[in-house]
Amino acid sequence: MMDWNQSLLDYAKTHSEAEIYGSVYQYGIGEMVSMIVPTELGNILFQEEMRNVGRYDTWKPCAMFRIRLNTSYDLAVKNQNLLKKGFDLIAREYIHLEQRDFDKKYAVRSNHPEYTKIALSDLEWVDFMVRQKNLKIRICPVEEKGLDHAIKVYYHGNLIGESPSEGREIETMIECCKLTYQALERYRIEDKEVDF
Repeated sequence: MMDWNQSLLDYAKTHSEAEIYGSVYQYGIGEMVSMIVPTELGNILFQEEMRNVGRYDTWKPCAMFRIRLNTSYDLAVKNQNLLKKGFDLIAREYIHLEQRDFDKKYAVRSNHPEYTKIALSDLEWVDFMVRQKNLKIRICPVEEKGLDHAIKVYYHGNLIGESPSEGREIETMIECCKLTYQALERYRIEDKEVDF
């Protein structure tokens, strides 16, 4: 299996617009490689992000994209499982987009449910997400209560398997960043609509 660093290096070799930062050593542990991919909407930063999972810290492949919103906004979109579905029935804390296939597959949490329902009802975004297996999205302010936000797309599972994927996972993460950005940009939160 190829690792994240190698995945980024391989992608950059076939996409001249991608810029690589860091270094990889052949023996022992080296730095983590980061990559910037320019798009028509802005630059996407690829790097591994440390995530705390219970008692352990783990590194997850992440694509990050910048967006400026009118108010502080938090969003988490992640795959459902039976435990989460059961908890949802009891707590009723997840947001439903009224898209059957999407709602069965994903759990959505946000500090602004009404905006989330409108912004993420974009059919192109919903159809894209329904076709995915291993993506998780997190949107959060860069600074507490700030207007600059990070769209973070995580890829779970093996990024690249035994046979080369030719960067399909990275392309999927890029597409997810762009579609999420466009969905949030189509409908802007107005101050009069928000009461935090």
